[in-house]
Amino acid sequence: MFFFGQTNTLATTYYQINKKPMPIAIRTAIFGTLTVLMNLYTIAVLKLGYMGWFWSTFAVGMLTNASYWIPLNFKHGIRPIFNFKWRLIKKNLSISMPTIPHYYSSYLLNSSDKLVLEFLNVGTDNIGKYNVAYTFGNYFNNIGNAAGLAIGPLLNECYKRKDDQTARNLIFLQQLVFFAMTFGVSIWLKELFQIFIRNDSLNTMYYLGVIIVMSYNYRPMYFGANAKLMYEERTGILWRVTFVAGALNVGLNLLLIPFFGFETAAYTTFAALMYMGYAGFFTKAFRSSNTVKYYPLLWLLASVLLTVVAYYVVHQTMVVKILISLVVALFVLWSTLKLRKKLYEAKPGR
Repeated sequence: MFFFGQTNTLATTYYQINKKPMPIAIRTAIFGTLTVLMNLYTIAVLKLGYMGWFWSTFAVGMLTNASYWIPLNFKHGIRPIFNFKWRLIKKNLSISMPTIPHYYSSYLLNSSDKLVLEFLNVGTDNIGKYNVAYTFGNYFNNIGNAAGLAIGPLLNECYKRKDDQTARNLIFLQQLVFFAMTFGVSIWLKELFQIFIRNDSLNTMYYLGVIIVMSYNYRPMYFGANAKLMYEERTGILWRVTFVAGALNVGLNLLLIPFFGFETAAYTTFAALMYMGYAGFFTKAFRSSNTVKYYPLLWLLASVLLTVVAYYVVHQTMVVKILISLVVALFVLWSTLKLRKKLYEAKPGR
């Protein structure tokens, strides 16, 4: 991380912004496979125990970053500048430093729940139940991150052209897709838990899984406000939304879990993520630069109502779920086709 960390960051960001996913995808496939093989060799063959995982991570990390170093420095000409200009450094620090609490908020939202549960001396069995309920939430968190990487460059192009209308349409369509995906999975969590979790005590936690999965449909609307603020380098505003959401999650957990039990962590996560997804639209910085309406309160209301409906439908019969799933699948297909068309239209020169 010390020697090569920025090489990885700069290269992956370069390929992302230029919409060239293959260099990243190829490395991910190769070095992901190599990680598994090295873990097997160091742990199972060399009997190094947990140190085998550390050595494998070190070796693959070095190779991954080294593979980016040559194209970054020689092919694309992105090299270090040793003629330091303190005026430029101070300006860049004023933009970059506020992003530290902004990015740290993801830990406060996604990982702190377990630490708070341990701090409050919640039983190991209940912590295990919560971890199981969070399983599918982690999947949708990863999907949300991937969606951000995909749509980010297109939003930047729209902002560069001062085309807020197209940017908003992209956000709206992606939000509809996320609504359909999270809702479609949530109503089947009871059956999915029974298939993948062969434990009668743990697979009953599907009702908490519904709350957690539905909380991650905040992501597209989060892009709608924060991507604009990031593009305009108004990073001093970002942490007030994201870090406050993380702190809100921790604070509510500390306050409410002792009285209402470990299940409360799922509901506080939902509240914190909804705040993070929609609070940016109400900041003065966003309202002063935005030229179109996003209707954040209506989208927030839709998210809450869909969560309530999913929480009810998950207990219904298979026939009801199948009928609803068919409608959702058709909607996802329609939304995907519309999104592809909008993405094509958003490309430069269209």
